[in-house]
Amino acid sequence: GKVQELEMNIYDGLSEKVRSSTGHLVTPPNCKIIDPRAAVKADPYFVEGLKPITWMHIEKTGQSFMYTVLQYACPGVNTSEVDRRVKVYSLGKQDASVVVFAERQVKMCYSRPLKINACPPLGFPLCGHIPLRPSRYGSVVSMFRDPTQRLLSSAGMRKNCPDRYNAYNCTRFKVKTEFGCYVRFLNGEHCSTIEKRANPPKCVGKQLDFCTNKAKNVLRSHFLFVGIVEKWDMSVCLFHAMLGGSPAATQFKNIHPGRARQTDSSTGKLVDYDDAALRGKTDKHDYEVYR
Repeated sequence: GKVQELEMNIYDGLSEKVRSSTGHLVTPPNCKIIDPRAAVKADPYFVEGLKPITWMHIEKTGQSFMYTVLQYACPGVNTSEVDRRVKVYSLGKQDASVVVFAERQVKMCYSRPLKINACPPLGFPLCGHIPLRPSRYGSVVSMFRDPTQRLLSSAGMRKNCPDRYNAYNCTRFKVKTEFGCYVRFLNGEHCSTIEKRANPPKCVGKQLDFCTNKAKNVLRSHFLFVGIVEKWDMSVCLFHAMLGGSPAATQFKNIHPGRARQTDSSTGKLVDYDDAALRGKTDKHDYEVYR
């Protein structure tokens, strides 16, 4: 329809900018800046009137989106340092917490003695999977992934599963503990029902229907941007089309591919996880949010 035609026009136009870009912001090295506004002016892609944003990062929905957040909101951050860390991690010499490293870089980038934030539009924390808080309404940006693929990716890492479980058993376990992940996150609760928190989750069982309706309303009314992992390139381009600025080449790479994910030998592209362990079960509540 007309919406898809508009999206493709935006995608084609912005993709041309990506191909001609250098891939990095033009900023002083190591964040040694006197006034972050000077670094903003040094960025050739900077657009006046950047909006405050908060990244709601749901587990296994694209750590790579960090680059888009930094490219937009942090003109005083040397993204090449983050990129260097990514390369080190890809060689297996460091852990996967590239986002933690990026937040450390951001927090280092304060001018002295003025203590001016180098990322004025960015809401903290940057790292961590923090459920949505009402205080962040109106500034939220996020990526969403097919719920089945998100769960299988998480199971491949054995996160929030008993140590003795393999990927198959972990998947079966997560059907009981993580169906409704998106719904809970949008209601201010953690993805898994077994995470050790002070208050037990409310969005479980029969309450999930009510929570799902609330989650959909929150998504429609209080988000600045929502992207789809399965349409990554288009989502990145639409982010900048809606909020300003221009994309860089670094925003289009996968810095944290799943450990158990296979690659198609003929195309070189990653293929979807095998969902046999789900035995036909689908997370109907999260699919309501996703669709």
